[in-house]
Amino acid sequence: MKCKKKGKFILILLIIILSIYAILSYFSTNVSPIITKLTSSKIKSISLRALSVAVTSVISEGITYEDLMSVIRNSEGEVRVMQAHTDKINLLARQISTKANENIKNAQLDYVAIPIGAFSGSMLLSGLGPEIHIKVVPITNINCDYISEFSSAGVNQTLHKIYVNLRATIQLVIPTIKEIEVNSKVLISECLIVGKIPDTYLNSTSLENMMDLIPES
Repeated sequence: MKCKKKGKFILILLIIILSIYAILSYFSTNVSPIITKLTSSKIKSISLRALSVAVTSVISEGITYEDLMSVIRNSEGEVRVMQAHTDKINLLARQISTKANENIKNAQLDYVAIPIGAFSGSMLLSGLGPEIHIKVVPITNINCDYISEFSSAGVNQTLHKIYVNLRATIQLVIPTIKEIEVNSKVLISECLIVGKIPDTYLNSTSLENMMDLIPES
């Protein structure tokens, strides 16, 4: 009699263990990827907006092309040197990065609302039903650099555009670890330059690299 009870207990315990394993396996295979995708999409959208607002809010204080670059000409009016203003450029990068970090923190990314249909494991149902809040643990790292672009604007005229490029790497714990990257490229200044520009500068796409460039004689 005792052997039968013991055998029944083991059978019930085995069924419970297999059921838990099946549920966890289903969640890991079907539900978790959908929740991760929806969460990442929402975080990416919010972060992208935070980065763009950071750039526009800082440059709205008044940034001119002359603040970032000096175009030095020779006695004949030809462009000889394009000098990047290191101090101003680095200060601007720090201000934008700081503002971007503040915006992301203020966006309150600790919780993300996900429709309950996402737990069905079906993408078709993932947007249905009331929303529940999932706790995430965002860890953010922001890098700021500049992009320099030259384009022809007519005879002996070149349009120089300067962009700031913000890259935010956000690590989410939901509870699996997922790393997403958000990029925001925003035009901050441009100038129409009359006269031939040395190829040394035209071939450079990074404003930081231009700081050390010396055109050929």
